[in-house]
Amino acid sequence: MPALFVQSKDDPLIPFRVFNHPAFRTNPNLTLIATEHGGHLGFLSRTAPRFWLDGVVLGWIEAVRAAI
Repeated sequence: MPALFVQSKDDPLIPFRVFNHPAFRTNPNLTLIATEHGGHLGFLSRTAPRFWLDGVVLGWIEAVRAAI
């Protein structure tokens, strides 16, 4: 089952080191998008597009659908 993880490296609630798990390097169904900053409540941008996460998720869904 494909899964998308979007995580900021500086998230105060989820330490980024959890994404060092070997599954993220070896499982082709796991996609990790790591940003340097931001995030925990939706990845809002100061510039356009304001709702950055929406486009990322929709693009990932379309790529998964196209691969089926």
